[in-house]
Amino acid sequence: MSFVQDGIRFFNVASLERRPESTSILLPRIPAKTREALSSRGSFIGMNGVGVELQFKTEAPNFKVYWSAVDGDLELTVYCGALEHSFHTVTNGQSVALNLGAVEELKTIDKLHLNGAYDSAVWRIVVNRGNAYFGGIDTLGYEIQSPAENELPLLTWLAYGSSITNSTSRGYPHQAARDLGVQVLNKGMSGSCMAEPEMSDYLASLDWDFATCELGVNMRNEQLAPDFKRRVDYLLDALMVSHPGKPIGLITVFPNIDHYVAGEPGTVQERYSETLREIVQLRSGDGVFLIEGADMLRSFSDLHTDLLHPSDFGQVRMGVNLANILKHKMPGLLA
Repeated sequence: MSFVQDGIRFFNVASLERRPESTSILLPRIPAKTREALSSRGSFIGMNGVGVELQFKTEAPNFKVYWSAVDGDLELTVYCGALEHSFHTVTNGQSVALNLGAVEELKTIDKLHLNGAYDSAVWRIVVNRGNAYFGGIDTLGYEIQSPAENELPLLTWLAYGSSITNSTSRGYPHQAARDLGVQVLNKGMSGSCMAEPEMSDYLASLDWDFATCELGVNMRNEQLAPDFKRRVDYLLDALMVSHPGKPIGLITVFPNIDHYVAGEPGTVQERYSETLREIVQLRSGDGVFLIEGADMLRSFSDLHTDLLHPSDFGQVRMGVNLANILKHKMPGLLA
């Protein structure tokens, strides 16, 4: 979801939410009404701002952007278009002003050499981690303008999944998006990707050109196993009705410690992945396609020592692999 207010384009932001714990405005990825229908953890993660962006332009030589950190540190990356500008951490309980200003070096080179999918004149403040409480922008009297359509990527990708999807700008969705020249709505739900009907309805309401859904790893519970297919079918039905003809990729469970216990393949993991394969086989004529998690995460050496979550290097490699897979799966959409 994106919308413009006061010249700022709020990307991947569900709403501007006032809450009692801060005078700043929360920028959640999932709206409050949907969060109320999720588990306690799902509601908490839905407030997290991973992949939330402020996008704007200004001629101000210097300006301040105000942020507050509540319930944990807030990590931010600033870009000029696709060019990395700076990293910032707001310590839990603190409110700060990011002091930013015009980058003179960018004025000395032809824009043709600078612009990727984003125009280099567009300031992008991206949330890497934490709940994003935004306090406003002070340009000292200069105008703030939202980017024009031709200054932003043409395509939008919806990425739904577990904590592996709910990753920072170093994570596979953002790496793949950069390679593909698209912008990604990161709706990853750490430890709470349960494909609830309310979440499916919300994802279906968003504006996107293609989607990927990384499913199964958070539902490795015998109590949820019988419900898995029904939830995936509901999710696909909702997405397909609201976005007829739009490509949707289902990602099977990434290789992890539970796949191999004393050298034996993990039957629970494989059962979920096999269910996804069966669903895709039945729906392949409707634009639904399969992405094997093992084709993205190809080596256990790309994991952390928990043998579940990818390392930063592993996330980068997964992003490159996924970008290549998506180009092959959607040649008419992605050049």
